[in-house]
Amino acid sequence: SASNFETIALKERELSRALRDVSAAYPEYVSLQQVSIANLALVQSSLPERTTLVEYFIIGDEVLVFIISRSEAKVVRSLCSASRVLSHQERLGFQLEKFMLGNDYVSAHSNQILESTKRHLHELHRNLMAAFVNEIRTPHLTIVPHSSLHFLPFHAFYEGEKYLIDDYEISYAPSASVLKYCLEKADVPEKSPLLIAVADENAPLVQEEVARLSRLFPNARVLRDESATREAFIENCRTAAFV
Repeated sequence: SASNFETIALKERELSRALRDVSAAYPEYVSLQQVSIANLALVQSSLPERTTLVEYFIIGDEVLVFIISRSEAKVVRSLCSASRVLSHQERLGFQLEKFMLGNDYVSAHSNQILESTKRHLHELHRNLMAAFVNEIRTPHLTIVPHSSLHFLPFHAFYEGEKYLIDDYEISYAPSASVLKYCLEKADVPEKSPLLIAVADENAPLVQEEVARLSRLFPNARVLRDESATREAFIENCRTAAFV
């Protein structure tokens, strides 16, 4: 109805006015609310020489992928069936959920869980990576999933002898446009990393992980367990190089 359209137009004007008001104090937040679509040339010019962007897209039951570096770009159509990937994703999730059954169950069935998990990770690698990964010449991959692919651990895909993370540095981005915005941000000078570690029965080795990271980043600040409060996080992340 006409009144509905008038209400929508009013809310759009209010949103635009609110974004203008906060733009001076929070320019990064505003840019993320109004992020524009980056064309191929802009994405390529922003990419570091050592990075290849791997961006997936699902159309119906077809999974396709864009592979973009500073010097070239290609698309692989009909990479695999989206329904097949979803099936392996659900089976992988079923294996990982077994860790919720407790340490006794996991200890008694660890070999079976490992082999089943590796089998599904291998199938995901075969469907989503194998067709093009050997053509990539950069040491760093930035992966942009789409739809349900956001829930997949691409870095853990298994090619039969190694995992993807054994051959490449892996990072993720929600979109090429947001990635371009992040790459254009200046480095945070002379700031230390922030490590946050809260251990529980489902993640008992968190303290060991943070101890190893602390050796890699000796100037890092660490929030452990009870000290990892929301207030402490907000205060420390303001001056953190990364979290």
